[in-house]
Parts: sequence; structure tokens; C-alpha cells
Amino acid sequence: MRKILFFLISAAITLACASATCRATGVKITVVYGERATAVERNAAGELAKDISRVCGADVKTVSEKSAAATRNKGMIFIVGTAETNKSIKALASMGKMKISTADPGPEAFVIQPFPAKNTVVIAGADARGVLYGAYEYSNRFLGVDPNEYWTGKTPPKKKSPPMPASAIREKPPVFPLRGYFDNDDDMIANWKGKKLIIEFETWKEMIDSLARMRYNYIDLHDTLGRAEFWNWQYYKEKFPGYKTDLDLISKIIDYAHGKGMLVQVPMYLGWEFHHLPYDKICLGEYHEDWMAVYEYYLKETPLGKADLFLQRPRDPWWDKGYACQEEIAAGTDPGPLMTKMFNGLQVLVDEYRPGGKVICDLWAEGRDMWRRDAFNPSNEIDMLWADNGYAVYSEWPSDFKNHKFGIYVHAGYYLNHVMQDPYPERIKEVTTEAVKRGMTANYFVNGQDFKHFILNLEACGRAAWNPAAFNPEAFYKEWATRYFGAAASGEIINSLKMLHKANAEIGGFTKVMDMTDEIVTKLKLMQSEKTDTSTVARAMGFAEASLASAEQAAASVPSDARLLYDDQILFPARIYLQDLKLYQASAETMRAFDDKKNPATSPEGRKEAKARLEDWKRKLPVELKTMIDLLNQGSSWKKWEGWTKVENFRKITPPPDPAIVGRTVKSLH
Repeated sequence: MRKILFFLISAAITLACASATCRATGVKITVVYGERATAVERNAAGELAKDISRVCGADVKTVSEKSAAATRNKGMIFIVGTAETNKSIKALASMGKMKISTADPGPEAFVIQPFPAKNTVVIAGADARGVLYGAYEYSNRFLGVDPNEYWTGKTPPKKKSPPMPASAIREKPPVFPLRGYFDNDDDMIANWKGKKLIIEFETWKEMIDSLARMRYNYIDLHDTLGRAEFWNWQYYKEKFPGYKTDLDLISKIIDYAHGKGMLVQVPMYLGWEFHHLPYDKICLGEYHEDWMAVYEYYLKETPLGKADLFLQRPRDPWWDKGYACQEEIAAGTDPGPLMTKMFNGLQVLVDEYRPGGKVICDLWAEGRDMWRRDAFNPSNEIDMLWADNGYAVYSEWPSDFKNHKFGIYVHAGYYLNHVMQDPYPERIKEVTTEAVKRGMTANYFVNGQDFKHFILNLEACGRAAWNPAAFNPEAFYKEWATRYFGAAASGEIINSLKMLHKANAEIGGFTKVMDMTDEIVTKLKLMQSEKTDTSTVARAMGFAEASLASAEQAAASVPSDARLLYDDQILFPARIYLQDLKLYQASAETMRAFDDKKNPATSPEGRKEAKARLEDWKRKLPVELKTMIDLLNQGSSWKKWEGWTKVENFRKITPPPDPAIVGRTVKSLH
């Protein structure tokens, strides 16, 4: 042991050897992990070595302590691990050279400590995940490795040598011990390339890699499991026939996430394509055992049994709607006690087939009401998630925890806006702080919607969940915009993002606005008229126009190597959202003119004026629709994401109206 420690701490050459000299003389950089290192710790060592190699162009070796002592490679040394798995770190702690243990600084925390005289950096975690986060912190802070590099295209600048930290960095444990990403409403990323309705393994790897670097510690596979819509709705059956869940893919994703130190959560819904409860057996009062049989099958016969967290909602077992058994409703049976029994039965099965696994209850929609009126009271082993309204807004909070641990379910992106981002780090700060104040810190579950659109909010959630008190929305905005687009462009970029959020807050997200347009077109097609208020869209358009103006103003200051990201993350979203509003305005004004013309109370002069307005908007509506479709099919200028927003790949609730239908409709309006 003393020989190993002597080599690692004392025999390293001094920091005066610059990297250029090191490469010239063949001196190497070595990353050393402990003999008892876990797979996650070895992964951390490998990730660090890979980052150093590509940033510094150096020859980096990843070896165990024994191998390091045997080869006695000279050069800069990085020692990674925990005091339990790495003898060198244990010795340093014993000698008082550094303070590290499972309890101090605590779970998932780490210490990055320099020993400049020995040309050595020690990255010590309180546990395996702390080692990984410590390695990523070094890569991000000192090498400039972007956590979202795949999605942003931002590569780290080349360096002559791995920097030696000026002083020790000591990270505290996260406030929220569970921090997860929810793969939900993912049609655009799932239809982007390859097999439709499937996120390929390589793309999943990129998501997991980014999430791990942002210190999320679990993923939820949701849509990848084969949601009921994909194999039941006519829309999907016609566009993407023959859909099947890929269980081999699911198994690979789970294994890869575990290798990254992440937990895996699976929703225990009963409508997954690969195995499902017949929908005529949804009534819990009669078919409780049938529900349990499907749960048991998941745990015994499928890769879901390898998961760590098992999510369920007291709702319909197939669809995203409230539970409704007509027989029970007719009998006046409260579903709360039935759901309580179901959750407790699921916990028993998890305890049997996945010891250490945990059931999580998401109190979304009707679940909140069941909880509030004390009708739903599952075992205290089950942790609760209190859900927002879809946009990181909480209209109410639980008044009684009933001896359960509570966390929060937050949307970084929502299905009513999943085509483009709605940035709101201020809201994220507000709700996270409120959750901490109320003691609801067991879990931080984040819905991201297609991932790429919401990388700003996803990073904000990750930071807020780790250290809510330190998260400053304004500072984060500045750091984020400067990091990607430079200081000169950051001010206009930030203003564009803030105006985009205000436009969303005024009327709703891209999908909601498109749905409003489609609803008006459907009514006009049936020659139905109604009073329509267009003042809201006018206000929203004011903010959207300001967002686009700031985005365009920033263009001249954006560095050339950030132009594609700027177009994809800033300019294109501002353009398509403004066009979305213009399209809605055209449909709403058409309806308003049509209604005014038909209204018997309208004066002759008013009807004449309404007819003129109707003819004008009838011409504009198809034009605005074509512009919208052309923009979406063209996409941003970044060819890497070509096809991402093509209308043919949109989910059922999102695409613009059919131009042929709109054309026939406007012709029929007189």
C-alpha cells in the first residue's frame, strides 16, 4: 500500500512540465481508480480520461492502483474513487490530507482536491455517484465540456494541459435525492430518424449522457414502453402501421443507464403494447387480481423487472384520463379505496420480485382530489409526487402528507407546447423554493417533452433540484446565453427568450394555439359561427414579435461557430411561434367576420363591413397556413436535425389543419 501511495502522491513529476513538453517527451496522463472500484466509478474514470484526451490531445491511460504502481508512468495523475474503494483516497483521508467519507460531505457529493507539488488531482466521491459527478464537474469547469454537447454542438476549446485547480472544490449533497427525467410525448424525437415512434439506442445514450452530466439520477422510459395511443389510435395506425415495443432496446437502455449510475423508473400502466390488461377489465372492484397478474408479468417476464422505481397514478390504467368504471359509478363506489388496495398490492409484488425497488405515486389530476378528500391512502412505503398544472405552476399544495414522503412533478415542457420551448427559469426557482419550504424534497420528477426543445429548462431544473437556494434565474439566463452565444449577443438572446415566455403565458403554447386554430376551422367547415375575442392573440403577438425582433437583432453578434445552435434554439422557435399566432389570428378573424355577417342583430352597414372583412381574411387564412407548413417542413438551418419538425412526423394533437380542407372551407363561406 505504501509503495502504491508513494508512487501516486510522491513520484509524480512537478506541474512545471507543460503539456506541450509532456507530449514531446512522451510523458503520459494517468487516471487511476481503486482496486475495489464499482462499475460506475470505472465509468467515471473512463469519462474523465476521454474528456482530457480530446481537449488536450494527450495520451491518457485509465488504470487501477496496482497497474499504476507496476507501470510507474510519469506525468499528471488523476486519482478517482471513494475512501472505501480506493486505498490512496483512504490513506489521504487517514493522514488528514483531505476530508471525505460516506457521511461527509454526504450522498452524491464530492471533493476535487489539487496537489500541485505532486502534479496530482484527486476526485473523491462520498459514494460512486459522487465520483461520477466529481469527474463531470472537473470536465465542465476546467475543460469546458458542455453537458448538452450533442444537442448544442458546442465543443470544448483545446487546451495544452489539464488545468490544476487553484484550490479544493467541495460540493454539498443535493437537496432533492431523486432527480428524474420523464420520456413523455416524444413523437418528434421518436419520429426524427429510423424506426417511427422509437427513440433509437444511440439517441437514448446521448440523452442519458447529458442527463448524467446535469446530475439527474434517474430516467423514466414511458413512451419507449409502447403507449396505448401508438397501437390503438387510428391516426398512428395509419401513419406508422405495425408498431411494436422493442423489449431488447428497453433492456439495453436500462443497462446503459445503470452503468452511468442512474436509476430507472418504469410506469406500471396496463396499456403497453407488449403486454396489456384487456380494457374490459379496468374495473378494479371486479378485476383487482387481473391487474396484479399483469404487474407480476412485468416484474417476472420482462426487462421492467430490472428497474428501480415503479411509477403509478390513481387513474385509468391505459389512457391519460380519470378512472371510470361505469358499474362502480352506478353503484356509488368511491374509486379511492380501490386504488389504495391496488397500490398496496403493487408494492407487495415489487418487494417480492425487486427487493429494494420503490413504488412512486404521481398525484396528477384526479389523484390530487382523491388525496385531498382522504379517499386514497396507500402504504407509507409509497412516496408521493405532487404535480403542477403542466407549466411549472401549482394552484394548490397538499395540506396533509399523511406520513408519506413527498416530492414534486414539474414540467420543463408540456404536451400543449412540445414543438418548441417555453423558457421559465423564474418559475422553476419559485416552485422549487416553495417545495423546499413545505418539506417536499423526496423527489424532483421533470417532464421534458422531446428533450432538445427544453434543454434550457431541463438544466435549470437540474440545478434547482441540487441546490435551490443557490439557483439564481437571472444569473443562469446570463450564463446560459453567454456560454452558447457569447457576451455580445447574450442580452438580446435573453430578451428574446423572456418575450417568448410572455407570449406563451398570454395565450398558451404552440400546440394549444394550433389546436385552437383547428377547432375554429372545424366549426367553419360545418358552417357554425360563434363570437370570437381576438384581443388575447393580439397581445400575445406583440410579445412574439418582440421575441423575434430581439432574436434577429442578436444575429450579428453571434459567433460563427454558434450560428446553427442560435438558429435552432433561438431564431427558429421565435419564427414558428409567431407564425402559429398569425395562423390562429387569421382563423379567429375569419370566424369573427363570418359570425358578424350572419348575426341578425348586425346592421346592414355592419353586415357589409363584415362581408368585406370576411373576404379579406378568407384570402389570408390559406396563405398563413401554407407559410406555417413550409416553415415546419423546412426546419431550422441546422441539417443535423433535418426532418425534426416535418408535419408528417407530428403527433395527433399537434399538426396544422389540412390545407385542402381549409381551402374548401373558405370557399364555402359567404
